Amino acid sequence: MEKPMPVDPMPVDLTKRWVARFLDSLPFALVVAPICLLAQAKMIPMGVGIAVSVVMELAMFVYYVYMQNRDGQTLGKKHQKIKVCKLDGSPVRLQEVLSREIPILALALYSIIAHTLTPGRGYNVADVLMGVDMLCAAVRSDNRALHDLIAGTKVVAAPEVVLEKTNTVAESR
Repeated sequence: MEKPMPVDPMPVDLTKRWVARFLDSLPFALVVAPICLLAQAKMIPMGVGIAVSVVMELAMFVYYVYMQNRDGQTLGKKHQKIKVCKLDGSPVRLQEVLSREIPILALALYSIIAHTLTPGRGYNVADVLMGVDMLCAAVRSDNRALHDLIAGTKVVAAPEVVLEKTNTVAESR
């Protein structure tokens, strides 16, 4: 008897992915934004703003790698009930997580450096490539971004985990 093929889940709505990314980035942005504004206003040295930006990007990288390597989910993805998995639906390993996140980190660091060296010059190559990453997900029917294509991953709906309540009443007799 032929084994039925597993049903491939529908691609996750891009809004869920972007909301998850926003929620994950928000704590980091709340630290970086005021410091960068102070640096641009020349109230603190520009080097401090750059250093904080780089440290925060590295911290975000560590956060994404750690969380996704555990169960394919960051806190934002948990909130949106989505997760990263391999194309066959199996859990991601460190190799896939790094393949997803290293290009994002490289572009972010390049963007920080480019904006520092050429302030007020508008967009740079890293900004354009980040846009291509998002555009790729928007135009593909499977909603896979460029970093998903590089890593061989996809974002799917996370199955609900139902915890059964157990009665543990201690009898004292």
